[in-house]
Amino acid sequence: MASKYKNQSEFCKLFGHEKRLQILQILRTGEQQAGRLCELLGVSPANLSQHISLLKRSGAIKDKRKGNNIYYEIGHEKISEAIDIMEKVLQDIVSEKKQGLREDDF
Repeated sequence: MASKYKNQSEFCKLFGHEKRLQILQILRTGEQQAGRLCELLGVSPANLSQHISLLKRSGAIKDKRKGNNIYYEIGHEKISEAIDIMEKVLQDIVSEKKQGLREDDF
């Protein structure tokens, strides 16, 4: 049985790639068709498929079929919250580092 920390570690790896973060950011605005995601990201369908596969397996995104097209959307509402928290923490850290540099200059 996988430990809680192993599961958390595996899930956090989803956020460890720029393209996956971009996919999640795009999907926060609403569902997108696979072809449109390729255009927005500037990636090949094969490359997109690799990222989508990881995101789907984890539950971070889900898909639905409309006719011949597959659309992707955020799989859980808290994914958006997690992205917001990561962005806020990063902003705070950068701000604190800048303040520290200024204080050290005096």
